[in-house]
Amino acid sequence: MDMIRLLLSACLAFADTPSHPALRAELLAMENVDQAPFQAKAASTLKASDWEEINQIRIRHAVRLAEITAQHGWPGVTLVGKDGANAAWLIVQHADHDVAFQRKCLGLMEAAVKTGDASKTDFAYLTDRVLVNEGRRQIYGTQTKRGPDGRYRPSPVEDEKNLDRRRRSVGLMSERKYLRTLQKLADKPIR
Repeated sequence: MDMIRLLLSACLAFADTPSHPALRAELLAMENVDQAPFQAKAASTLKASDWEEINQIRIRHAVRLAEITAQHGWPGVTLVGKDGANAAWLIVQHADHDVAFQRKCLGLMEAAVKTGDASKTDFAYLTDRVLVNEGRRQIYGTQTKRGPDGRYRPSPVEDEKNLDRRRRSVGLMSERKYLRTLQKLADKPIR
């Protein structure tokens, strides 16, 4: 029995090891650079020049991710590990300057979700981001805007009546709890 457990444990450990650890490390480094400006400052305190620099970084990252997806397809869990796949998602999520690229990655990610190689939650966020960037109603209610009163509100949503059911199906909390959480985190640096 102990030998079977040992073999099973070894197999599981191997399965969690990404096939391209250097690519994983590169994606994680890109994620760190993307998030660095928000580590010390709240987004609302960033100056126009800060946002200009952030946008230039995000453009460079999208170009590199386009090269990666052209070579490997979607960088999923098998290729780069769970954290590497999440970093790839963050990069494309922030590529608002190139909605066509976001849409292309959404298709690649959809195929990866079907095989369990990508997160359903990340896919939901990217789905909504693409839809909102295309001027359409979102499905999962992940994209919000902050009103003049400082309160977060979701961008327009399809079929609001069934929103929380759809959110649960991809591992998201209720919309009400999500908006409360966003409000609590508002204007606080990420630490």
